[in-house]
Amino acid sequence: AILKDEYKVEVKEGIEPSKEMAAIATDRGMHVRIDTAENADFGNSDFDTVLFNGTPSYIQDLKKAFENAFKALKPGGKIIKACDLLTEFQQGFKEIGTDESRTSRDQPPI
Repeated sequence: AILKDEYKVEVKEGIEPSKEMAAIATDRGMHVRIDTAENADFGNSDFDTVLFNGTPSYIQDLKKAFENAFKALKPGGKIIKACDLLTEFQQGFKEIGTDESRTSRDQPPI
């Protein structure tokens, strides 16, 4: 509710590798595909926002996951990283060669 109420971001679609977690999200009204962030085709310029909810330690190929996410963003779109282990995300950004504060499609990873 915080994303929607405070930031006007409404999460309607998702990609989730766990069938059990996907079922919970579906019960909450989301359209969820069983897949991984690094393997899924998010589309091209289809989304205003891409949300990574959780820790990047679950993502096998963080660089590929972020490449997919940046490809999916509309110009000016944003990536939101929501996790309890922010330092892991910061390390992930270093591994893919970008600064953790650059999360706009207008500034894709190097």
